[in-house]
Parts: sequence; structure tokens; C-alpha cells
Amino acid sequence: MEFSELVRTRRSIRRYQETPVPKELLQELLETACWAPSGDNRQPWYFLALTEPEEIQRLKGTMDALGLDGEHRLDIVLMQLVKLVQDGQVVRMSKRTGKAVSLTDLLDMVPVDACRYFFNAKPETQMEFDLGLAVREDSENPVYYVQYAYARICTLLKALAAEGYTVPDAADVDFTLLSGETEQALIKKIASYSQVVRLAARDYDPSHINRYLTELAGDFHRFYTACRIKGEERPVLLARLKLADTARSVLKNAMTLIGCTAPEKM
Repeated sequence: MEFSELVRTRRSIRRYQETPVPKELLQELLETACWAPSGDNRQPWYFLALTEPEEIQRLKGTMDALGLDGEHRLDIVLMQLVKLVQDGQVVRMSKRTGKAVSLTDLLDMVPVDACRYFFNAKPETQMEFDLGLAVREDSENPVYYVQYAYARICTLLKALAAEGYTVPDAADVDFTLLSGETEQALIKKIASYSQVVRLAARDYDPSHINRYLTELAGDFHRFYTACRIKGEERPVLLARLKLADTARSVLKNAMTLIGCTAPEKM
């Protein structure tokens, strides 16, 4: 495998299984790492393998004793290769033979948005990238499901604009009219967005954003199915229109955070 391909296809893992790494595999990895380039080709490498949680805490304690604030400055991040799945079968790859699929190759098979969304989705487990799912245009494909919610709102706004309705300012909306179950659920989901962003930053885990997007899209779809907007009395129409537009804004903001586009048409 080319080094550039390894860099592009590597995946950071920040939640770990309790299963220990076999000593033989660990030894092989360390021996391979010793071949990394170095000044004057001296390979002056020294590796410290931390295999127990207590050892990590001791290392942090040592840094604290040296005034380096190990408790807050030391983060240990692992990485692993991605497993590709096609038609229910794993696409066989081998590091030894150099048979691998680069990110460039992957982008020839699936949309960029699907690639970005899927890579952010599951940091706690080994990544299984389903090539078939990534190109599906239905609710089973999470990125399509989210983008469809955004496009659906944009279509609604254009239709209402053609009838002379524009999104009102918050001060001009009677939010007490939004008392239905699906309306309240959507409002609560929108209100939780800032906390989700904080959690994603705290945990170095963008999958918080992925899960939130899927849930927000679901809440909007349920709201839109249960609550009519066009044809309602003006105060109700404007209140629901403002709610839908706020959901649109949050959907776009969250998709932008994980590098996905927000198409106005699907």
C-alpha cells in the first residue's frame, strides 16, 4: 500500500474494546514502525507500549509531575483500516500484498457526501463501509434521508413564497400555537443542537452530529406529515413556517460541520 493511501484511508478510533491486542501483533507493528524514515537513516526510535489503563494514568501522572499537565494534554488515539462491504460480502484487501482501495478509488464509486457522512458515523467500532447503501436513494441511506429533509423544506419555502408568504421574524410569531406533539418534539430537538456540538467537541467524536442529523430529519418528517402548513390560518401557517425554516437552518449548519452539502433539490 502506498503511504499516501494509508494516510487517506486510516480511521481514528476513540472508543475502545476491552479485548487486548495480541502480543505477536503488537510486536509486528512495533518492528514495522522502526522502519519509519529518520534523520541520517539512523532510526533512533524508542516506543512505549501501554497495554493497561493503569499505565496510561501513570504516564499522565508523570507528565503532571513534570509540570506538563498530562491529565488535560495527553490524548491517546488509535487508528485502523476500513472494511469495505459490497452486496453483503467483504471486499478482500491485504496490507502485505498491497491490494487496497484508496480513498480516490472509493470516491469513484460513491458520492463525496456519503463518504464523509459514513466515515464520521461509527468511531466506537471498526468501520464497515457499505458501498451499496452509500449510493441508495431512500430512507435507508442516512445521508440521503437527511438531505431529503433539507430539500423538502426548501421546496416548501419556495412554494409558500410564490403564494406571498415569507419566513417571519421570531418576534412576529405566536409560538404558543405550536403545541402539537410533533411540533414540540421538533422544537426540543432543535434546542438541543448546541449541546450536541459541545459533546462532539469534548469527545473528539463527530458521530454525535451524525446521530443528531438523523434524529432531526426524522422529527421534521413526522412534523411535516402531522401538521399541515399550506392552507392553514395565517398565524398557524407563519408559526409552522418559522419552525420549518429553523429546522432547515440547523440541518444545514450541522451538515456543514461534517463536510456534507445541503442540496435544495433532490
